[in-house]
Amino acid sequence: MLAEKYNLRKVLIWVLIGIFILFAAYKTYEYLTTGKVIVTTGDSNNYIKIAKAVSGGSTATIKQTQGKLSIRVKPGTYDVTVYSKSVADGTGQHITVNARRTSRISLKPAKALSPWLVYSQGASSVAANGSQLYFIDSSSEELMIAGDSGLARPFTNYSLSSAEWVKPGQGIAQSVGNSGGGLYIISGTSLSPLSLPFTPSLNGDISYGVSIDGTVYVSNGGDVYAGKLGSNLTKIYGSVSKNLGLAAGIGKVAVIAANQNSSLGSLVVVDDTGNVTKTAYTATQAEWAPDGKHLMVGGEGSNYILDGSLKKIGSAPVSSSSTVFAWQDNTHLLYTISNQLWVYDINAKTARQLTSLPTGSSISGIYPATDSPYIYFSVAAGDKNQLYKVSTAGQNASKTSSILSALMPDTVGVCTLNYLGFTTPTILTTYPQFQTSNDLCLEATKSELRYFKLDPATFQYVVTPVTTNKD
Repeated sequence: MLAEKYNLRKVLIWVLIGIFILFAAYKTYEYLTTGKVIVTTGDSNNYIKIAKAVSGGSTATIKQTQGKLSIRVKPGTYDVTVYSKSVADGTGQHITVNARRTSRISLKPAKALSPWLVYSQGASSVAANGSQLYFIDSSSEELMIAGDSGLARPFTNYSLSSAEWVKPGQGIAQSVGNSGGGLYIISGTSLSPLSLPFTPSLNGDISYGVSIDGTVYVSNGGDVYAGKLGSNLTKIYGSVSKNLGLAAGIGKVAVIAANQNSSLGSLVVVDDTGNVTKTAYTATQAEWAPDGKHLMVGGEGSNYILDGSLKKIGSAPVSSSSTVFAWQDNTHLLYTISNQLWVYDINAKTARQLTSLPTGSSISGIYPATDSPYIYFSVAAGDKNQLYKVSTAGQNASKTSSILSALMPDTVGVCTLNYLGFTTPTILTTYPQFQTSNDLCLEATKSELRYFKLDPATFQYVVTPVTTNKD
């Protein structure tokens, strides 16, 4: 009996020794093949998450916790993001993990700014500087110009689908429903047809772009033409694909040629003399930095930042295929995560959340101003579409702007109220002609503002009768 107990003890000891050896071997292997990441933040309520950066963009979150994160991961590049408890503020950073090394970083969420309402209706193709704002009204499909004198509609006979800008007030626009044609030169308040060296294809597969140096690029089927604004266009490239996307740069254009049975297209870069540089990248969108020295390429949950030689140098820490991109300047890339607007510093490899909208909102377009510290962006929230701006100088929107965001557009009786806040806060009121009067609509407008605790004296007013079509 004693012998059996002795043997059982020996077996147990050897089992424990074996477990210890295996555990030690595993820990040694883990140490040799992984690196440790320790992330701290200034608030135990802050959320910390880490995700592997793969193929440009991030994969699913590896771990998320609060207060402090400590984890061992395989060597590679990772994206670490820290959010406030409300998820309204956020900061991100790329880190490179090496085996047998510990990476320690401390991140605090950057305080997000509240955005200013600029226009209470949908807007696209926005171009702005300190004194003028150009955009296409999504409802009327008209080009609008906002400035000190209010809101102008210089081209009431033209329905426009999009515009590309050299600078505010100078660019190219395309008409609605035109089979590949209908391209116009915008110059201030004048509109003139763009002369094309071809007859547009009947299937309407035209694309166009214009660079900040005033070079126009137009594709007709698989052919790409280029020329200075106001000059003749000449052919610089031909593709077997008949569906092209163009991203204009300085002295060159990125061409995305659609592939059959794929939403991704092949990417080449063509300079103005017709020299072609092929790449190994596929994409659905591309954006040149203002100086033409960096190219953002994105599509289907991935993004790449390329240098002037089209060599990959990084990626923004976002993996959503619905992300919208735009360059704030030569080294800062703006992008969206659903209802959030972020900016990524390609040199520091850090990101911060600039602003966020209420849950259920999505940002559909980003438009940095050319000479003022504002980023304009279009927002869709259900059936409401609005234009906002956020100040990179750190200025938060007023409480009045927040109330107007929720209130506008509004209807009081037969009077329709909209808001324009580019320079002077202005209430735009329209009503069906012959159904009421300017004075009655103006008084109804002011009464509505007072009801929502807004001071009518702080606004300018434009009251306009509109004709209605009779059945």
